[in-house]
Amino acid sequence: MALHMDELWSYLRKKVQQLWIFIAFAPHTKFWFHCTVGPRTNASASRVLIGLKQLVHSRDNQRVRVTTDKLAASRHA
Repeated sequence: MALHMDELWSYLRKKVQQLWIFIAFAPHTKFWFHCTVGPRTNASASRVLIGLKQLVHSRDNQRVRVTTDKLAASRHA
């Protein structure tokens, strides 16, 4: 299974606070497997991978390849 991890951003509260959405999705179907909302940090990227690991672990040890856009937070996660 091949998944991609990426992040999107928007604003919250009349453009006062920036909002980041980290997602893990299947590139061909655009199906979101896991997402989290938070600051653009290593911790937010790690939460996506932890949630993804819990989901995939329950599927008979299936191997998953995760690609990213080389964001430093994704690499550290």
